[in-house]
Amino acid sequence: FTFIVETERGLNFSIRAVPRAGVGRTIQLVSELVGTPGPAKSWEESSPYEGILVSLNRAVRQGQIPDEYQAVPVTSESLQVPAGLRATAEKVWTGHHLKVVRYSLENISFSPRMIRESDFWQPGTRAVMVNPRYNRLIGGASTYLYVTRTQERADGQH
Repeated sequence: FTFIVETERGLNFSIRAVPRAGVGRTIQLVSELVGTPGPAKSWEESSPYEGILVSLNRAVRQGQIPDEYQAVPVTSESLQVPAGLRATAEKVWTGHHLKVVRYSLENISFSPRMIRESDFWQPGTRAVMVNPRYNRLIGGASTYLYVTRTQERADGQH
């Protein structure tokens, strides 16, 4: 049988399902479309750029993601980190122009590691925040790293 699915973003697609005996599977569909329409675009474009970054980072630090943003599944988010550290993406929120990823940042070595936000800067990065803030992360310890990036469009535009 075939059924039609309409997403919250207004995308429509059909799925052809063929029932079979056996263990069931769950499939999670993640759109390649970037950015949320409407409120996120209006919110991001309503204030000076620096103000939006400050407001967004303050909100994620306090665990209060702006209503205009949507939580999306972690898919291929990765981050290059200095030796002795490991970053694991845990949460992703998207707006229209910006995307925030929360990483668990862990010191996998036995010795303390310096934590400088500039070490996590990559092309497209707009803000990096460590919370709780540490200058040095002792061996085996972890903290959160929030990276705000410009969303990449399918046509290579930001």
